[in-house]
Amino acid sequence: MTDAERFKQLLRNDLTHALKARQPHVVSAMRSAISAIDNAEAVQLDPDANPARNVDPLGGSFGSGEVPRRTLSSDEIRSILQAEADERTAQAGAYRSLGRQDEAYRLVQEAAAIQGHLDGDDAR
Repeated sequence: MTDAERFKQLLRNDLTHALKARQPHVVSAMRSAISAIDNAEAVQLDPDANPARNVDPLGGSFGSGEVPRRTLSSDEIRSILQAEADERTAQAGAYRSLGRQDEAYRLVQEAAAIQGHLDGDDAR
């Protein structure tokens, strides 16, 4: 099992527990973190490729979606999760300055849920 798979499995386990415990801020944070890792694993398309050449005139396509995903290291995953937590912390500060304490609190809770995976060294 790769580091990315281990991290995503732990995040999914937390997502399941948060859904059962009705913790919407944790649910949101875990979904976002899983999506961020999934997006980072996506392979960049060649901008010079002609996508029209892979299209079947009868409506199908020829292997257009069959590309292996990137393998992320523990450091890359930690960087992604740290960016997710930092983004929420910054947004919370902006909401606080606007007097939106409820939104700031939600974002701080989401950042803490993500940060817990960084502090817990999940990719052991």
